[in-house]
Amino acid sequence: MDLASDQENVMERQGSCLLLRCDSQNSLDESSQKQLPRSGGKDKPPYRNYHHTQRAFDAMNLLRKQRLLCDVILVADTVEIPAHKMVLAACSPYFYAMFTSFEESKQDRIVLQEVDHQALQILVEYVYTSEVQVTEDNVQVLLPAANLLQLTDVRDACCEFLQVQLHPTNCLGIRAFADLHGCLELLTHAESYIEQHFTEVVECEEFLTLSHQQVSKLICSDRLTVPSEEKVFECVIAWVQHDLDIRRKHLATLMEHVRLPLMSQEYLMHRVEEEPLLKVDLQCKDYLIEALKYHLLKGDNKTTFRTPRTKPRQPVGLPKVLLVVGGQAPKAIRSVECFDFKEEKWYQVAEMPTRRCRAGLAVLHGKVYAVGGFNGSLRVRTVDVYDAASDQWTTCDHMEARRSTLGVAVLGNCIYAVGGFDGSTGLNTAEMFDLSTQKWRSIAPMSTRRSSVGVGVLYGLLYAVGGYDGASRQCLSSVECYTPEIDCWTSVPDMGCRRSGAGVGVLDGILYAVGGHDGPQVRKSVEAYDPAKRMWTSVSDMTFCRRNAGVVALNGMLYVVGGDDGCSNLSSVEVYNPKTDMWTMLPSCMSIGRSYAGGQQRRSDIYTQNPVFRYANCDENSNAEGAVGYDHQPNIYESIDPTASNQEAENIYETIEDVRQEGAPPPPPPAPPVDEQSPYDVNPDVPGCSTYGRIGNAYGRIDIIGHGIGRIERHLSSSCGSINSNHYALESVYGTSAGDSTGRISKVSVQWLLANKWLPLWIANTETGRDYRIIDFLLAQRADSEESLGDDHEGPAGEQGPQQS
Repeated sequence: MDLASDQENVMERQGSCLLLRCDSQNSLDESSQKQLPRSGGKDKPPYRNYHHTQRAFDAMNLLRKQRLLCDVILVADTVEIPAHKMVLAACSPYFYAMFTSFEESKQDRIVLQEVDHQALQILVEYVYTSEVQVTEDNVQVLLPAANLLQLTDVRDACCEFLQVQLHPTNCLGIRAFADLHGCLELLTHAESYIEQHFTEVVECEEFLTLSHQQVSKLICSDRLTVPSEEKVFECVIAWVQHDLDIRRKHLATLMEHVRLPLMSQEYLMHRVEEEPLLKVDLQCKDYLIEALKYHLLKGDNKTTFRTPRTKPRQPVGLPKVLLVVGGQAPKAIRSVECFDFKEEKWYQVAEMPTRRCRAGLAVLHGKVYAVGGFNGSLRVRTVDVYDAASDQWTTCDHMEARRSTLGVAVLGNCIYAVGGFDGSTGLNTAEMFDLSTQKWRSIAPMSTRRSSVGVGVLYGLLYAVGGYDGASRQCLSSVECYTPEIDCWTSVPDMGCRRSGAGVGVLDGILYAVGGHDGPQVRKSVEAYDPAKRMWTSVSDMTFCRRNAGVVALNGMLYVVGGDDGCSNLSSVEVYNPKTDMWTMLPSCMSIGRSYAGGQQRRSDIYTQNPVFRYANCDENSNAEGAVGYDHQPNIYESIDPTASNQEAENIYETIEDVRQEGAPPPPPPAPPVDEQSPYDVNPDVPGCSTYGRIGNAYGRIDIIGHGIGRIERHLSSSCGSINSNHYALESVYGTSAGDSTGRISKVSVQWLLANKWLPLWIANTETGRDYRIIDFLLAQRADSEESLGDDHEGPAGEQGPQQS
């Protein structure tokens, strides 16, 4: 066998070939083609050079600059720009139509009218290079030229540039520019910006140059963001006075869109009625009379008096987020989380200056107010203010009274703080913060004490919904309504069931009461109140039972955030769609379950009774601080208020003295006054038991909820339960009871607690030298026990296991 034959056999075995090309060979012969590698029946992808197109266009651009092979010259303002018809037609529908169908297809010199030569030069350069630099100097000529030549990518780039440049001083001009050139997305964005920044826009010179049609269109928008309707009135008067002789005739047309009934009665009488321009216009007088009539109506009668001027504006505001402030997880915390609806993620923002739970939350003029609450040691009257623009917290004027588990809402230009618990009793008082004076002042009290109360604002009225009455020791189904013009509370129809710790939200003219509890029943039911019909109706139940949950209305939906289900804190969020009457779960949860206090384990799957737990009433003033039975855990004192003892029950201290073991340590020196913002951890310098045990996991309600950095509509606060001394036995079986009479403790129980180092804590007293307090966790026993501690801390009757309805 010769060498050639051997090589051929080897190549056959290896499935490959060796191609040799002689100088005279121009193609593969038949035998060589047989040796081409086979693809195994699969076609390989074609070879592609991703740089080829760019290199080709770079070469054509070089030819253009050197005026080689150019077949057309574009002329603008006498400036000549050479180009290739093929390239222009491939990139611009305008040139494609010109060079294929019109008379210009036969011409090699084309004059473009009304096109800036600088813009044309930039756009031709873009056709060859795919690059364009948009600047403040060229955007006003570049966008119209790109629009004409149908280079949509460049037009969109110009619109995006102008969107970024929007400012109160130029937004009106940009809106007119977008409208002129048909840039609908930029037009919509500019109009939204103007509505969001109306207060700043009307202070600029551009506003005074608008036509009366443009002003009318602007102020009639329901989405206008204004601190009050007074701002709209003032801008109309300023616009008319700018050119009084010509613009006076347009006053009535403009005043038709000013919502005078939504102004305060004081402003109407002292400012609007005294305005000289309105005194001589009969139509404007009619609008003023309409507003005054509206203010004379009482309670729900206002809801039946409906005109375009009585409809509250609903600002779009900045991109909305859901804000969750503070809470107890398991102790009072400073952290603040916000949920970005666009990215569907939770983020941490700046922490509060101090720990705070069971507070109220409100938004006024774009700032978030955290009002009152509990800092872990004291009920407080302090107010912290969050500025989203700087991501910083500051403080403002304090309330007149200490309040936790209060309701907070914004009505007009004021913040209202309603009810709550001051550490010894539930409150029926309320107070108001006036932004103009930066001061709090008291308003008329409610007819009923309400802690753990929900509040909402609807048609200029403030509603206080449900709660817990420490005097009657009952959760409430009653609802009261406050009319600010006459400083008076009136009753409205009761809810279908009692709800303490219910979340309240307002959506599309309807007031919703969500979840809550009544004694041992933790609810997932929801009721809706229509003020026009003066009637409560039931809507679909939530997925989970929730009390003390945050509720906020956003984008036509009702969001219910966190809370607890009677056994554990919840980190989940449910969303209600009123159009379909259905609830869905938000895919993303908070980083922690937030409620007043609870087990550190996040749980959201408890639907049925759990025999390990006993129910604890969740109303703060029912038993000072509440707990549920759980495993023995350390440091109960971090969740206890050292000022919550009932000062009327002096005999409790005598009881402790009687049973205290011999050889007690000497009393400590008097302690300095406790500041509201001081930390609440146990002071190691104060004598006392060195080891503490935890009775259970105190728990309650999610504290504060809202949305917006632009606006937030819901606050929330708190609660607690009772501890029965009968459960404290040598077997160390701990539990809770909901139906016990609060504030009674037997000597046997005290003796056992002392022997096991449960108490007392030493607390200095400048008068008696020492006080032994029952860890300020007012223990409960049944009515046949000894020494009463008072009535403000008694829970609802009826001891049962955790129920959910």
